[in-house]
Amino acid sequence: MVGTKRVVLFPPSEEERLYVQGSSSAATNIDDVDLERFPKLAGARRVHCTLHPGDVLYIPPLWFHNVQSDDFSISINYFWRDLPPHLYQPKDLYGNRDPAPAEHAATALTEVTKQLNLLPNDYKQFYLRRAQVELAKMG
Repeated sequence: MVGTKRVVLFPPSEEERLYVQGSSSAATNIDDVDLERFPKLAGARRVHCTLHPGDVLYIPPLWFHNVQSDDFSISINYFWRDLPPHLYQPKDLYGNRDPAPAEHAATALTEVTKQLNLLPNDYKQFYLRRAQVELAKMG
């Protein structure tokens, strides 16, 4: 509506380089990255654009983004829920949380990790390899 914004988008394939904590990156200043703390971020593939009044930008699901206003700005956001309704969290009005199955899987993975860490290393490695085989079947 008013003002300009600089937008940097990172595709989902760059997640490993973004130092993700929850739904955000620990590296908050991507214009002046602390490469000692975040060395992988320097190699992350990114797309840059500048939004002007009247422009529209669609950010696909799972794409990380950083937005900086160059001056005073007012924008309108519209959150697009593209998955079947039953995959969203009940109170997720905008569809910007992880889908319910992904959130449940993340919780289960945390528990699996805790349990496997109770085992001696050779056992832990054996069961990790079995888990990798099962995950690879998902393709």
